[in-house]
Amino acid sequence: MFDRTFKFKNLYSFSEKIGQFKTWFLFLLYIVVVSLLGAYFPVWANIVFFVVPAIFVFLTLKTVMFERLKIGTLIIVRCLILLPAINPERLSPQLFIKIVLAFLIINILEATFTDLLKNDQKYNFVSGLAVAAGVLLLGGTWISVMPDSPMAFSFFYRTDLAVKGLGLFESVQVLDNIPAILGIGTILYVVAYTIWNWLFVIGEFSPSVALLHVGILLAPMLCGIVPAVQYHDWTMWGGAWLLMRALTLTCGGVFQISAKQFVEDKFRNEKIVKIIARVKKNDLQIILMIINLLLLAGSALIYFMVNLGI
Repeated sequence: MFDRTFKFKNLYSFSEKIGQFKTWFLFLLYIVVVSLLGAYFPVWANIVFFVVPAIFVFLTLKTVMFERLKIGTLIIVRCLILLPAINPERLSPQLFIKIVLAFLIINILEATFTDLLKNDQKYNFVSGLAVAAGVLLLGGTWISVMPDSPMAFSFFYRTDLAVKGLGLFESVQVLDNIPAILGIGTILYVVAYTIWNWLFVIGEFSPSVALLHVGILLAPMLCGIVPAVQYHDWTMWGGAWLLMRALTLTCGGVFQISAKQFVEDKFRNEKIVKIIARVKKNDLQIILMIINLLLLAGSALIYFMVNLGI
């Protein structure tokens, strides 16, 4: 079995020199940069930074069942994106987006039922069901980022609260005609998902991993700024979120599993431990569940207002 402590002894020394916050910040910076490469260059960057490391971790390192399920589904999506990126005739881009959204529902439900059956987080279980149902309101668009670039296979896709198309996960909207109100609805969904997911993390993993996942959850929000600025369109922030979430979760998950002991040793923070202990109490769990349900209800209301012409 891979010796994590030996392989990361230089990382231990470096972390001790710069301190916990700078170590966490460099981790965040790393996954932001690598994930942007994976988003804009889904062939070479995807293979080098995501597919190969994730498969290595899956096949060689000791993982718990949930980690194997999560990394396994992410590997499938990272491999599937190669087909529409290289040759759309092998897998249509629109079908790929449908597959991504279907996997999102599966991943959410995996965590949701883990909360119910293992973590004793019944209020977050309710939030998780609502978050999973909210995926049904999303739709996707596959767009070319740099069609005149000499770098081949540079593509990008976005998912938003949808202007309903003819089928599940289909949207009739294109890049330049997304109603601003739908952008607000997408943001409401992203915030609800983020709250729900971090609550799952604090129930399933240690406080050290919870601090790590603050960075993993923050990263796709930071990544979304780049396409929003590129297209001069603030709705692209929410539209880019799911793609960036898949990339940052893959990158962060590989680090979490391969450097497990390092994360436990160097990301433990007593302030975070106290915050988590407070958040786990029933009163706050109920409040956060209500906040999540209101956010998702707002997102759904916007969806139906736009699609029914209210």
